[in-house]
Amino acid sequence: MKYQIVVNRKLESFGQFVTEGRDEINTTMINGEDRPFIFGTKLRAVERRTIMNRVRNVLENNCYLKVHERGGASGISGLCMSCPACYLFGGTYAPKTGERVQVNERTKVNYSEAYPFVGGGIRDVTFNAVDEQRAITGQALGVNQIVEPRDFINVVDLETDNEDWVKLLVWGIEHSNRYGANVRIYGQMKNEILGVIKSDKLKVTSYNLVSNFKSAEEIEEHLQKVYNKNLVKINVSDDKIETLIKNLQNTPEVKELAKRKSDADNKKYKE
Repeated sequence: MKYQIVVNRKLESFGQFVTEGRDEINTTMINGEDRPFIFGTKLRAVERRTIMNRVRNVLENNCYLKVHERGGASGISGLCMSCPACYLFGGTYAPKTGERVQVNERTKVNYSEAYPFVGGGIRDVTFNAVDEQRAITGQALGVNQIVEPRDFINVVDLETDNEDWVKLLVWGIEHSNRYGANVRIYGQMKNEILGVIKSDKLKVTSYNLVSNFKSAEEIEEHLQKVYNKNLVKINVSDDKIETLIKNLQNTPEVKELAKRKSDADNKKYKE
């Protein structure tokens, strides 16, 4: 089955949503208006880290996203390829550069871009050099382009026959709260699940929802009215997430992934 998680991402502070190498905010045209948007890959990265961190704490495994200049025994990505986070988000394990032994797992999660409603704006903010001893500021060092607080609508798609995977993903979305660049200063968000649609095909897109409705309340009402029979309630409390992760670790799909990784290691050592 296909699950679509409709999320209202409430930007509660200023946000800086740019692409590496550019200082300008990413924008697109919606209903004739130029609006900022957030790439789905940026949202996915944050929520993947949130889930990976909790999986590490529960399973006490050594699974991290890493960058290696050269392939080594830990793999080119540092992923364990043996846990719920690796199965859900996918990854690659290659024991040694140039070796034919490799494990690839596709992602089960697809993130759309997050688009805002009408309202809010973009402003330029300068940042300055500071003389702490004299308590004065020097000349402006540069300018940050930032997005004013507003709501963004995003749809996350997941295909699975086990609803526990949806619960893990929803938990990760609800427990992530900093997005974009300069997150020490900007990008504080509160994620609100407007609805989870379960169907044999995809029903909605974030762009279409933002183009046709003016608020998160209108979208939630639309979901209840049009997709009421397809909506499922997904609730995961903090006291149950540990059990959920342990149960997912013992699912056939995670065991099969772990076996492929183990087989790759055994083949490498035999050779």
